[in-house]
Amino acid sequence: MGRTPWSAADLVGLSGIVWGCFGSAKSGSRGTRADQGGDQGGDQRVRPAGQNKCHWVVNLDAALWGSQSWLQPAFSRLSSLRGPFGFNCQANWPRMTIKTALLQGVALLEDAAVPVPRLTAEVLLSHALRRERVYLFAHPEQELREVEWLHYGRYLHERIKGKPTQYVTGRQEFYGREFRVTPDVLIPRPETEHVVEVALAVIRKNSASGACRLLDAGTGSGALAVTLQLETGATAFATDISAAATTVAARNAATLGAAVHFTVCDLMQAFADSSFDLIVSNPPYVPLKHREGLQREVRDWEPHIALFAGETGYEMYHRIVADAVRVLRPGGWLVMELGFGCADRVAGLLSTWRDSRIEPDLAGIPRVIAARLA
Repeated sequence: MGRTPWSAADLVGLSGIVWGCFGSAKSGSRGTRADQGGDQGGDQRVRPAGQNKCHWVVNLDAALWGSQSWLQPAFSRLSSLRGPFGFNCQANWPRMTIKTALLQGVALLEDAAVPVPRLTAEVLLSHALRRERVYLFAHPEQELREVEWLHYGRYLHERIKGKPTQYVTGRQEFYGREFRVTPDVLIPRPETEHVVEVALAVIRKNSASGACRLLDAGTGSGALAVTLQLETGATAFATDISAAATTVAARNAATLGAAVHFTVCDLMQAFADSSFDLIVSNPPYVPLKHREGLQREVRDWEPHIALFAGETGYEMYHRIVADAVRVLRPGGWLVMELGFGCADRVAGLLSTWRDSRIEPDLAGIPRVIAARLA
């Protein structure tokens, strides 16, 4: 039997079937794992012992998987190839080129109302291929290997279900560097780069020799601490109340070669009085009452401890400003990201400080506040 093209919807469904059955494969099946490759954890396909062909024993529970509406079309096609429990992919493997995969991926994402569908499809496909995006345009007629379109279909399904693209790929660029991100940390936003710019100006103006001790309170992925340490050579410390987030941040620092000291604690509690020249923070500032109004990608996936400050949204600002008075050295600086509509109230908390100023982002929205301890 010759190969016939499958739609991206088939691939999304088939990816769910194949990946799902790894965890529910019957324990009595005799098989060995295929060579490692592809996504994290390797290619977890099951290959019957003694066979070199790409014949998969699937061992599906048809009643279980067939009941999932989004899997039914692909399940029917899979079953028609060689019965409900396996298929010979050498004879029947679907044909999918990079160009076709992109076009059909975009269509699926558009139907699901996913923002920027073209860019999302490109990012997910290049991640499945382990290539840069430019590769897609240079090789549009290249056929995807089995493991590549299986990963691509799985990534599309995850994104359609609301998982942010950055969590699917595990990567996000910040200030020209690539950071690892997981659901344990907030995804760094471009707007937060304004915090870096203000902090750099403070360091360069007040530390002619470059000597500076800085603290990133609530570091998350480590984006602020790592970036500032690499840009200035400062002695950098970072804290987070989440041990999982601190692990992600420490890995980013190690990967990027940043000398940052990490501590698991609540804000600045672990540090002595008059310890730092500069404190930076992108604190939680979303009021709990605004939870339902957030995008589902934010509300359902990003860590709530990094999003929600409390009932008003100002709770963390109060705490940071109060403890910064203790931890900063005389004349030390505090630089914080501002939530929407909170600039005036946060500025009021710093009314007794010196040189207070608010910097807007590119959209003209007040984004960063900086002030110097009197």
